[in-house]
Parts: sequence; C-alpha cells; structure tokens
Amino acid sequence: MIQAKKHDLADILYFLKENLADCIYMYIDIKKYSLFNDNMKVWINRENNTGKIKTVLMKYYDSMQIATTEEQEQTKWLADFLQSNPVSMISGRESLIQKLSLSMAKDYDSIYGMVYRINEYRIFEGTEKIETATLDDCEEIACLICSDEAFQNNYKIKELEHQLRERMETGMGRNVIIRKDGKIVAHIATYAEYENIAVTSGLIVDAHYRKEGYGFVIESYLVNALLREGKEIYTFVIEPKRAALLNAMGAELCSKYGKMTKRN
Repeated sequence: MIQAKKHDLADILYFLKENLADCIYMYIDIKKYSLFNDNMKVWINRENNTGKIKTVLMKYYDSMQIATTEEQEQTKWLADFLQSNPVSMISGRESLIQKLSLSMAKDYDSIYGMVYRINEYRIFEGTEKIETATLDDCEEIACLICSDEAFQNNYKIKELEHQLRERMETGMGRNVIIRKDGKIVAHIATYAEYENIAVTSGLIVDAHYRKEGYGFVIESYLVNALLREGKEIYTFVIEPKRAALLNAMGAELCSKYGKMTKRN
C-alpha cells in the first residue's frame, strides 16, 4: 500500500468509476479535489504483474473509505493497515466490512445499509417554507444532526460544522432546511455533488417534530430539484421504513454497504 501520487490519478478514477456504487463519495471527492486537499489522503495497491489498481483507500477528516476488488486476500493486511492508521469511522462494501469487523470488533461497532439510485420521487407538499441554508446555519445544523443517537458516534459537532461549511464554500454540497418556532427542525443535504452526480444525506428531523411529515416534504423538495437538473442521485439508507418507501417509488438498489464506528 503506497500513498497515491499525481501520476496515479487517471488510474484511480477509472477504477472507482468502474465500481461507482461501492465508492461514490470517494469518486466525487477525488474527481473534485484531485489528490490535493488538506483534509484528504489517498493510498493505493496495485497488482504486481499487471500494475492494475485493486484497492483504493481514502482518509477524509477522521473517516476511512475503502474500495477493493479482492476482498478475500486483502482482509488481513487491510485490518493491520487500519489499526495502524486509526480513524473513528470506516466504510466500504457490506461483504468487506463484515470480514474486517471479525478482526476489529473489540474497537468498532458495525452497521449495514443499502445504496439506492433515485430515478423519481413522489412530490410531498407542506405548508412550511423550505429554505436553502447559509454558512450561518452550519453550527445549528451540526447540532441538530448530532442530537440524534444514530449520528452521535459518527461526528463531532465542530468537525461536522467544518465539513458542512467546506461543502457549501466549494460547491460540493447544498443544504435545505425547515424552520419552526424559531429554530431549524428539518434538514437534508447533498453531501457530495459534482458534475452530473449527487449524493443526498443528512436527513434529520428534530425529535419533537417527527409526526409532521417534514422528512418526506424536505427530501421530496431536494430530490425533485436535483432530478430537474438532470442529476444522477444516490442515497445511503439504513432505516427499513425509508428503504420500503424508496422501493415503492421505484428506486434502484445499487449496492449494500457497511460502516464501522469506533467506540468512545
């Protein structure tokens, strides 16, 4: 495993594009930033005989994303590499994370989900105004996201706020919100967006407002805006109810993923 250099970029992007559903964030981040971002570091492993890339790892802030085509033979040394380069979150294809978790279970908890491509989304209309968030909203959005137990181990508030700001400032993401009673009560965003691809994430509704249907309304608003722009939209799903909704609307199941989160 070696750190990627400028001359590796074309091969890396080709490899990731061929396995897009398993590494969407990585592909967009490297496509946008190349290999030169203070908050990113990329490693690769090539086949000895052909020189073809078979593994790419990307560290982004305190998380590690993995794309590989040869899970069986790589699991042990990948686990060793990850343990010598510790991060708070590790993600990759479901089958890979299942294998890695066997040797890293004492330090990490694992969850699994699905990657969908959304081709259409029913229009849900509400009476509340939906706004595009600004940089001044990033701290409040980060606090809302981190108030949910499902996200508390994934992010630190200040680090998430910084990521949200960076995405807004670089055009890598847009955030939409609903305000009620003087505060942000619902949020969704594109966590990665470049050229014709967008990944939606960060869907959260304040626990006191979850019977109002805000989640459906705000996701419908963002997804349909992206579809009108001709975007290829992907989203990561853990909740069975949301998966059932997407299935009912004809979304395409592209891949299954896993995520390991370091215990506090």
